[in-house]
Amino acid sequence: MKDAIEADQKILILSGGYGVVLATEPIGNYEAVFNPSWWPRGLLERVLLSYAQRKGVQVVRAFASASTSYRKVVERTDWGSVVTDALLLMPAGVGAGAMVKTPRAQGEALSALLRGSLLPGWKSSDGVGLDSRALV
Repeated sequence: MKDAIEADQKILILSGGYGVVLATEPIGNYEAVFNPSWWPRGLLERVLLSYAQRKGVQVVRAFASASTSYRKVVERTDWGSVVTDALLLMPAGVGAGAMVKTPRAQGEALSALLRGSLLPGWKSSDGVGLDSRALV
């Protein structure tokens, strides 16, 4: 992640405690589960779009688990109004140990994306692949 920050990669994180934060922003420790209803309806989606528009982002790669509120926020965002290409990437076929394997797969996939090695057929160290869904 340090290399991504130094290379000025534009990385946003949906946070249970903070809503939307930059990867470079320091935050405190918290135990909050992400609950979009804690913010006014549509606010998180507008923040994501505003950031993309202001920073000139044209390509979005969003990582989220298929059964989470994170995915729902990403899918509700009207990406086509701002970007030309947006994909939702979700760990697939995780099976037993999902609470550990899923976030590990997301982190490894992000690292692979930043290195330019997130190619079709990619698998995590646990053998977890990714399903993708076009958002634009």
